[in-house]
Amino acid sequence: MRNLSRNIPLVSIIVPTYNRAHCIARTIKSVIDQTITDWELIIIDNNSTDSTLEIISSFSDERISTSQIENNGIVAASRNLGIRLSRGKYVAFLDSDDWWVPEKLEIALRQLESGSDLVYHDMRTITKLPVVAKKHLRVATGALTCPVVIDLLSNGNPIFTSSVVVRTTLLGQINGMSEIPNLVGSEDFDTWIRLAKLTDKFHRLDPVLGYYWEGGGNLTSAKTKITNLLLLRQRYKTELIKTVGTEYPGWMLYGLARGSLALGSFTDARRYSWLSIGSNLAFSLKVRAVLVWV
Repeated sequence: MRNLSRNIPLVSIIVPTYNRAHCIARTIKSVIDQTITDWELIIIDNNSTDSTLEIISSFSDERISTSQIENNGIVAASRNLGIRLSRGKYVAFLDSDDWWVPEKLEIALRQLESGSDLVYHDMRTITKLPVVAKKHLRVATGALTCPVVIDLLSNGNPIFTSSVVVRTTLLGQINGMSEIPNLVGSEDFDTWIRLAKLTDKFHRLDPVLGYYWEGGGNLTSAKTKITNLLLLRQRYKTELIKTVGTEYPGWMLYGLARGSLALGSFTDARRYSWLSIGSNLAFSLKVRAVLVWV
C-alpha cells in the first residue's frame, strides 16, 4: 500500500490506557510492526501510577503521542479525546492489552479505500502467554446482514473494539462514543448501532488479525453486564419493537439470564432463561439457557 505523507496520516490509532506497564509495550510494538507506515498512534493515559508513561516514552517514534485525562472510569471519554485529536481519514481502536498482526492495517485500509465505512475481524482470545495459535480460541465474529442496525439489534454485538477501523467523519456525525456511566462496558456496541443508522457499509475481514487479552483486568462483570443490557433495552426500545418485534431480543434475555445466575439471583435467572428459550435465540444458546433454567 502506498505510503502517504506522515503530516496527514491515513489512519489514527487510539489506545486508552491505565496502569498497563506490564503489557503496553507489546501493544505499541504491534503498531510499529505494521506493514504500512502511514499512521499516528494516539495514547490516552488515565493518569497511570505505574511505569506506563516511561515505557511509552522509551519508543522514540514521532508518530506516537500521549495525552493525559482523568476519565473517572469512563473509557469512552479517553477514546473520545483520541477521536478529537485524530488527524487521519480513518480511526482504528486498540485496547492497551490487545495487539495486532503486522498485516492488520494494510488489509483493513485496502477494504476501506475500496468503499467500506467500517471494517472488523476475528480475534484470538489469549488467557496466558506465550501465544500458540493452534491452542488459542479463534472467536468468529460473523458477517452482518443489511440493514445492519436490525442485525445488531436482533442478534447482539459481534464486533471486537480492537478490530474496528472506521471513517473518522462518521464518528464525528454521532459525536463519538457515549459517556453515559451505565453504558461502561457496552459503549462500543452502542457506537456500532448508532453508526449503523448512518451506513450499512460494515465489512467483516476474513483473516484473524489480532489478539484479545482475557487474562484479567477487563472491565466486564455480571453486574455491569446487566446494567448495560437494561440501559440498551431502554435506549433502543422503540427500534427493538419496530424492527425485532420485542423489546427483549433473545441475545439480551440470555445475557440477563447468565448475569443474574452469576449474581446468585436465581429467580431472575430462571425467568430470563425461560423467556429466551421462546425467543429468536440461536439453538445452541437455547440449550445453554435450558441449563440455566434447571
